[in-house]
Amino acid sequence: MKKVITFFFFLFIFICALLPTNAAVDCDHIYEPFQSDNNQHWNNCLICGYTKKESHSFSNEWIKSSTSHWHECTICMLRIDYSFHIPDDDKQQCKVCSNSLNPYNYHSHDIDTSIRSDSKSHWYGCNGCNRKFLETEHSYDGQCGESCTVCGQVRKTKHQYKTSTFAANERGHWRICALCGSAGKTNAHTPGEPATESTPQTCTACGYIIQEASNHTHEVSENLLSDLSAHWQICTICNAKLNISEHNYDNWCDSYCKICNYDNQTCHQTHLDLMRTDQNGHCWTCKSCQKPSVFPHVPGAAATAESPQVCSVCEAEIAPQLNHSHSYNDEYIITDEGHRQACSCGFISYTDAHKYDEGIVIVEATEDQKGIKLYTCTLCKYSKETEYSAEIEETTAPVETAESETSAEDSVNIEPVSPKNYITFIILVIFAVIGVTIVIISLCLTKNKNN
Repeated sequence: MKKVITFFFFLFIFICALLPTNAAVDCDHIYEPFQSDNNQHWNNCLICGYTKKESHSFSNEWIKSSTSHWHECTICMLRIDYSFHIPDDDKQQCKVCSNSLNPYNYHSHDIDTSIRSDSKSHWYGCNGCNRKFLETEHSYDGQCGESCTVCGQVRKTKHQYKTSTFAANERGHWRICALCGSAGKTNAHTPGEPATESTPQTCTACGYIIQEASNHTHEVSENLLSDLSAHWQICTICNAKLNISEHNYDNWCDSYCKICNYDNQTCHQTHLDLMRTDQNGHCWTCKSCQKPSVFPHVPGAAATAESPQVCSVCEAEIAPQLNHSHSYNDEYIITDEGHRQACSCGFISYTDAHKYDEGIVIVEATEDQKGIKLYTCTLCKYSKETEYSAEIEETTAPVETAESETSAEDSVNIEPVSPKNYITFIILVIFAVIGVTIVIISLCLTKNKNN
């Protein structure tokens, strides 16, 4: 009897091991998002861990966008065969998916020879579609270069001058930019004590030796010598330059130095941002002597009903705008986005959207294939083709009973129980009942034997 009990015990354990470990008979599965590879997709139940695997079901028709096409799994949305459209000879349709194309996007580019630019880069552009070609970043001469060496784009820079060191010569001293090495503004030396037999004369700002120490007392000449920037006197004994100083003018427009009478042949300094204008022309005023410089107007585009004619320099009005109402003819300027009309004065109206009719069916739609409709603008007669799907009505509606009043939300992601799991469960129950019965009979027989 013990052997029988032991046999049924191990048989019970063996049947339990045959049951699927991740099968949940009473679980209303709630699945996580799909995972996939090239052959199949799967997702796991968030409650019991059951994994549902299926092979991909790819659509036979191409999925299309304005630039590309692909096939897509109808369940997990995995994309395959992705490719850009390949235009046919007429550039009207894609050779692969027959999607309607805009020929304007596949035209022969008309590259403008002038360089276009913005604050970051420069490029050559197509006059038709504005596509960029050979776009590169700006190139400047050193870190402080103000204009691009290729396109001339100007940027704002600031030199970083070394405050502790000077560069100097006999004319003056200046500072050097730590970034680009360029020289700053040159300032005249500030002479210190005159040179003696033992000490030289130096600039009090930069330390430059203006006059070496001498073994005699200078005899200063009465006449002044000069150049473009300064004047000085000389020692009649050693010809050393003495008392060097910059020229002194009454204002920027004064041509003659008040001390040495040097003629610098200067010109007026005008305020380019302070301009005065009238009907005869425009003028700038010298910021030093206040003398005006008058120039005639430069006529811009001819006056229209929308805008007057103005000077292309100072924007002063030369001729008033035309006072008439626009009259448009029946001809339209047509684009994919809309249509415009032109007035006899040259003004072109703003773009109005197309107003399409109800459409004409060219190709009937079926359950397996989309149809094509031709829509035509009622104003400019522009036409376009659009795909449409057949409307399939449901012939039977679901019947609701008192026993199945669950909402759609409650019935989402419920996995049906496999019949195989039912059979295994029933066999397990039968063997359990047999095993319990044998144990009870065995206990009864043992009790009767002892009595």
